[in-house]
Amino acid sequence: MLKKLRTSFLLPAELSEIIKSYIQVVRDTGISHDFLNVVISLLLVDIENLKGAILAIRLNKLVQEVAQADAVRDDLFLSFRDVIDAAKRRQNPAFVEANKLVFPTIEKAGTRLYQLGYIEKSGKLDALIEELQKDEYQQALITMKVDDVFAELVEAQTKFITLYADRLKEESNLDYPTVDEAKRKTVPHVNIFLGTISILQEVEPETFDALVGKINVVTTEIMATARARKTRSDNEAASEQSTDEVTANPDTLSS
Repeated sequence: MLKKLRTSFLLPAELSEIIKSYIQVVRDTGISHDFLNVVISLLLVDIENLKGAILAIRLNKLVQEVAQADAVRDDLFLSFRDVIDAAKRRQNPAFVEANKLVFPTIEKAGTRLYQLGYIEKSGKLDALIEELQKDEYQQALITMKVDDVFAELVEAQTKFITLYADRLKEESNLDYPTVDEAKRKTVPHVNIFLGTISILQEVEPETFDALVGKINVVTTEIMATARARKTRSDNEAASEQSTDEVTANPDTLSS
């Protein structure tokens, strides 16, 4: 007899993984049944939809990460620009001369380049960084004691470029359903798959008993993980509720 699979306990990634495991078990046994093969073909599509939906979540996260990385490089550019500009008012002639070399390069790139869009800003910053990495500019930055700020700006630019490239790569997966939609469409197919296996076991136990045993092993493993997570979640929720009640009724502490 098949063990119960509680799909409501499963995260989308777990649902995808257990479907893969079920299909692999069927393939490993070498069993082929026309209707079962049709159901498996539906599940393979479901796996792709779940994968795409999960990628869409990652894309949303990447959008936020890109925006945060852009804000960091903006702040660092402004700090770098202003500290270079301030060097012209220093009493040390070496600072003033270093400013005369470096600041025109910043002006050429644009003292307000932080207001530009991602792509144009990245191009101008790349050009500025490449120019300022030349020896004469590096020495000027060291003289003004701002080489560390420049290094932070370079690091921030590199991080942004990497994240933005990741975002562009992931944006090719925009045509996928939401996670809830993907899971809602997948669960009936999983139920049909398990129901078909159960019926086939009743009709041909000598053929399907071994398959059912292996499927039960897969189900037991994933459900143990899912139940443990649900228990932790329930305990944390109960603890938070208890804390909220005490906070709302401080008199209970003295009763």
